[in-house]
Amino acid sequence: MKICPKCNHQNANTASICKNCGENLNTTSTIEEVKDTEPEKTARPRISLLFALLSFAAGTCKEAIPAAMEEGGGTPLMYCAYFACFILSVLLLVLSIIKLRGIFKEPPVPTSGFAAMLLIVLCIVLIFLDVLSMPSMVSQFIDLIR
Repeated sequence: MKICPKCNHQNANTASICKNCGENLNTTSTIEEVKDTEPEKTARPRISLLFALLSFAAGTCKEAIPAAMEEGGGTPLMYCAYFACFILSVLLLVLSIIKLRGIFKEPPVPTSGFAAMLLIVLCIVLIFLDVLSMPSMVSQFIDLIR
């Protein structure tokens, strides 16, 4: 494909003038040759679903940390595990959302894409609830360290 230097329109290799603006393509020395390639699919719904599942697992595994931590009786290691699970959950959620980028450009949306979207919403709710409880957890951790 030939790219028009004036309007950047893609033209056939045999074109002598631009289909879009009428620029002469044979006399210009700045014509770029471009490969005819099909654009890559950006949405990866199965990978996104995997990341969303891992985010959900990381977000809920901190519930296995003893309830004594919430009452101020936890050890520093318990708090570190809690915060590590929270950070891991957020990072995996972001990766999941990135892998879903462009999902609606390719109809129909696959079932794994819908499942990933529902799980992402659930993870966002869990993370939001964690953020609401975070100030008390941080203050308990600081009190424990002192």
